[in-house]
Amino acid sequence: MNDLENKLKEIIDAELEKCHTSLYPNLCKIRNSKVGLERVYSAVRQIVIEKPMDIKSALAQYESSL
Repeated sequence: MNDLENKLKEIIDAELEKCHTSLYPNLCKIRNSKVGLERVYSAVRQIVIEKPMDIKSALAQYESSL
């Protein structure tokens, strides 16, 4: 894994640590599962590649797709 991917995971982890169930109800549930967390990393990475945006926006977009 490269440094950029590690940094992305760190930022996602930091955002999910502040997870509010009112804002991200589904993400807050799946973040505690290793498989769920890997899916979040993968999905957010794909979103950011397709449409450059900040991590909070990408998480919100992924949440709305769940």
